[in-house]
Amino acid sequence: MARLEAQKKMGYYPTPEDTLRYIKQKLNLSKDSVVLDPCCGTGAALTEIVF
Repeated sequence: MARLEAQKKMGYYPTPEDTLRYIKQKLNLSKDSVVLDPCCGTGAALTEIVF
C-alpha cells in the first residue's frame, strides 16, 4: 500500500517545517553564503532554509 501512495505522490515528500527550522539553526548561514542543491525538488525547503 505504501508503494502505491509513493507512486501517486511521484516520490515527493516535503520536509516537515520543524525539521527545516532545525536545519536552518544548525547551518547558521551568513547573508553572503552560496547554496546549491541540485536535488531540491520544488525548492521550498531550500528557500525556507536560506531566507
